[in-house]
Amino acid sequence: MDISDILNEVYNLNKNSLASYIVDAEPYVTNEQELVFKKIQQIAKEQSAFVQEILNCMQDLEVIPHSFSFPSQMSELNYLSMNYLKKVLLQELSVEQEQMLLFIEELKKEKLLSLQHPISLLEKAKNMLEQFAIELTA
Repeated sequence: MDISDILNEVYNLNKNSLASYIVDAEPYVTNEQELVFKKIQQIAKEQSAFVQEILNCMQDLEVIPHSFSFPSQMSELNYLSMNYLKKVLLQELSVEQEQMLLFIEELKKEKLLSLQHPISLLEKAKNMLEQFAIELTA
């Protein structure tokens, strides 16, 4: 993968995140689940804000963003309990953390000064994902 592919992947992971999908689906939330849902809403909000940072980096590197819709498997998550959605989201966050690590390693191999900003963005994304997982399990 080149820098364009990696940035587009990170862009779409954040733009079409599972947290955003859960919030957009407006699930039924009981009083007991309200705190979990608020945490998911905050995650979606932070990922949405991070999308702009990625777009700015892409613009600086003259990378054209390729936007995709939510992955089709997310549609299977409608009408499910918040506890189940939380479990699925935690699994997804773990997978995305691994992807970020692979992307970072791949960019570091290039040893180009121009990739320092994208690398720092990917490290920020990885740290955000770790923090989201911590917040959801608290």
